[in-house]
Amino acid sequence: MSQPAEKNNLGVFGGVFTPCLLTILGVILFMRANYVAGAVGAYRALLILVFAEGIVLATAFSTSAVCTNTRMRGGGAYFLISRVLGPEYGVVMGGALFAAQAVSVPFYLLGFSEALCDVLPGLGLVPWRVAAVAAAVLLFIGWTGAKWAVKVQYTILAVLVLSLFIAFSGIARVFSPETLARNWAGPVPGDVSVPGGVFSPPFWSMFALYFPAVTGIMAGINMSGDLRDPAKSIPRGVFLAIGAGFLIYSAQILLYAGAVPREELLLRPYLVMAENALLGAGFLVTAGVFAATLSSALGSLIGAPRVLQAMARDEIFPLIGVFAKGTAVGDEPRRGVLLTGLITFLVLIWSGYSPGAAGFNMVASAITILFLAVYSTINAAAFIEGITGNPSFRPQFRFFHWSIALAGLVASTAVAFIISPMVSLGVLLLLLAMFQYARRA
Repeated sequence: MSQPAEKNNLGVFGGVFTPCLLTILGVILFMRANYVAGAVGAYRALLILVFAEGIVLATAFSTSAVCTNTRMRGGGAYFLISRVLGPEYGVVMGGALFAAQAVSVPFYLLGFSEALCDVLPGLGLVPWRVAAVAAAVLLFIGWTGAKWAVKVQYTILAVLVLSLFIAFSGIARVFSPETLARNWAGPVPGDVSVPGGVFSPPFWSMFALYFPAVTGIMAGINMSGDLRDPAKSIPRGVFLAIGAGFLIYSAQILLYAGAVPREELLLRPYLVMAENALLGAGFLVTAGVFAATLSSALGSLIGAPRVLQAMARDEIFPLIGVFAKGTAVGDEPRRGVLLTGLITFLVLIWSGYSPGAAGFNMVASAITILFLAVYSTINAAAFIEGITGNPSFRPQFRFFHWSIALAGLVASTAVAFIISPMVSLGVLLLLLAMFQYARRA
């Protein structure tokens, strides 16, 4: 008789807060946040941040309620939904979550390669090929297991904190209330011209581009099978990460909108951070963007296979049964890591045929809609359990009310259809097809 797999027994800081925060402080922070502030103005950028954080915060309340109502195992958010609403609903949410996190890996790597090419413009590097090399290295780390990857993330966190301190301290020296006033309300017709004419993108397209910045909570929730006490670690780690991320992104919007002309924010969103670094230490900002993008990719690479493994073990989809197996030590889902790696390379190759940053921005929008589908499902589960007064729904998390889950459900669903009605409808139909298949399997 085989022995049960040994758990990694991670705590709040290493198992939830660190992977959540490092995914939140990822590619958007360095490569697109300043761009969004320049495109719609500091005021609307803050509105985007508040609205996005509101959706995530409601989802965090729902998640905390559900995860403290049952004894959690591996599978994170998938496990929660499948045990509350049934495995058929769990498969729908799990499929969307796996897809979102699997596609997030190449998304973050494309951000890494874009930053590297900006820093070394004379080498003639091809972004998607640089990303592919980085993907191979991360796949090796993911193959070795979560505990080793978490140790790597501690080093990454230290680099990232130093990088942000250098960047924010440097830009604060040239902050000007007059510059902030000019960048506060957003573009005025004829204000700034860029190649192709006056640049004034729609608010919701910028929301779709920005939203992946706040999706990092799943990186910690999906580590449930590796946590010593998931019911305590997940709420504490998630809320701490959301709060820290909100403060950092708010500071970034205000500091850079108050120090950099709008055209610079639009055309050189990352380089203005490196060039204005404290003591001229732009190399530390470069180290930070590398650390942020690679750590976010690593967090998604660790989380996605664990969702797939949990789905396979429930035996709802016979075709994915091969992904149920884990290693003897740590229960590592190595077969899922290989599938995630395959998806990563396919997306990177596709992006190589997309002009400029179009591939990166399209992947960001796809991730936004997939995560909104995940959040809708989580909030729907908590809302149904809360409003029906199910006697078995007695969460230890005391700050939950069904109205919070309803607000999160309505907001995430509405925003997805506002951003892209056709894509959202396609995702909805695909998830419904998965639900019907799961019911009949």
